[in-house]
Amino acid sequence: MKKGILALLILFLVSGLYAQDDNLAGANNDFAPAGAKWYYSQTLLNPDYITYTYIESVKDTVINDTACKQLVEFRYDMSANERVFFKEFFMFNEASRVYYYSFDKNRFCLLYDFSKQAGEFWTLDEFTYSDEDGFDNRVYVDSVSNWIINGENRVVQFVHMEDQALCFGNDVIIEGIGNLNYMFPFCELSDIGPLRCYEDDFFGNYHVIEAEDCTHQYLSNEKYISNSDSYRIYPNPTKDFIKVNWSNIEFRNIKIVNLMNSIVFSEKNTVSGNTYNLSDLQVGVYFLIITSIEGDLLFAEKIIKY
Repeated sequence: MKKGILALLILFLVSGLYAQDDNLAGANNDFAPAGAKWYYSQTLLNPDYITYTYIESVKDTVINDTACKQLVEFRYDMSANERVFFKEFFMFNEASRVYYYSFDKNRFCLLYDFSKQAGEFWTLDEFTYSDEDGFDNRVYVDSVSNWIINGENRVVQFVHMEDQALCFGNDVIIEGIGNLNYMFPFCELSDIGPLRCYEDDFFGNYHVIEAEDCTHQYLSNEKYISNSDSYRIYPNPTKDFIKVNWSNIEFRNIKIVNLMNSIVFSEKNTVSGNTYNLSDLQVGVYFLIITSIEGDLLFAEKIIKY
């Protein structure tokens, strides 16, 4: 991973709802090509330390007579002071759908379905739906857009799940890349996500998080702070208004940027509790960034406008 990636270099276009066929929109329809990497933030406690974990597609293989990709995840181990092997995954895509191998079920299960349109859903079939227990394994599509990312046309789905036992909440899923929080819907004790950047030899680098490098690490009392207990932005996702609160009376600067890192809203010397009207913004993903009056970054959070 080369150093010096300093900005969110993503060209995107939100162009409403589009009907999609069963072919990937981009020129390369291979999900998780060999060498692809996903970098996610990893938050550790005692001390509060924010580092990164990564998933890498390492090779082509065959599982249960199905050609697929082998992926491995490495997470930071405080005791070893290094990244250690955490888990392996096996995935393949077929037209618009992406599958992963469930060791519990001994079969491939559906993860993403990019053919689904607004108002439709797909089922995470590793998990069993139950009306009796109130468990809902369906991923509901709220809206669909097309983005141009690194010159490639990608389907983008804004989704939610009714059941919070699985970790596909109010999320954004990008064709060929996956969920912007974490690849899989598994809730774990360690705090993983969101996605910092994705890269492969064909697509290049997609840089989406506020840290100045995919592999940046820091203590929470350094310049880069991500403390969701001190700040609250709601509702998120939003159709029109958001309210921003923080836990003191100090003045702050606020700005909202799109995925091209262009400022679409800013306000200086503002106080906690203000409400901001985002109804004029296009449907899409933005980052709300809060800085001190001196300009030090204090907080950043992804906002979904639908």
